[in-house]
Amino acid sequence: MARWVMNKEKHAESIINTISNYFLTQRVKSSQKDYQERLVKHHTVIVSAMKAKQNADMKAVEALHKSIDALAPYYVKKKH
Repeated sequence: MARWVMNKEKHAESIINTISNYFLTQRVKSSQKDYQERLVKHHTVIVSAMKAKQNADMKAVEALHKSIDALAPYYVKKKH
C-alpha cells in the first residue's frame, strides 16, 4: 500500500512539474487569443493533480483525466 501511495504521489508531482515548467513557460503565450482560457485549463490540471496526490478517491483521478483531456485540442499531433 505504501508503495502504491508513493507511486501515485510521484506521478501527480510529475504532472504538476510538467505543466508548470514546460507548458506554462513554453507553450502558453500571452499573445494567444485564448490565453486566459488556456491558463484556466492548465491550472485545472495542476489543481486536479494535487487533489489526486492527496486522495485515494477515484473521483480525483477521473477529474484529473478529464482536465488533461480538455488540453488535448491545444496539442494536436502533427503529421511529418
